[in-house]
Amino acid sequence: MNYQKSMLSCSFCGSRRNDVRNLMDGPSIYICDGCVDQCFQKIESEKRHNDLTPFLVVQEQFTENFLAGFLKK
Repeated sequence: MNYQKSMLSCSFCGSRRNDVRNLMDGPSIYICDGCVDQCFQKIESEKRHNDLTPFLVVQEQFTENFLAGFLKK
């Protein structure tokens, strides 16, 4: 792995590419597998603790579709 790629880090938690299992890229942003897991946990927690509103449904569909695009890479 070249030096530039090893210096990449998660835009959310700052973890370096070498310290995570996966680092997915988007337009000028990176997200690690740990932050993706936290996003899904947060969505599931919101579902359990609140009534499922149309906003959460749209948010969940967007998040799943958005992250699925990264995971296919």
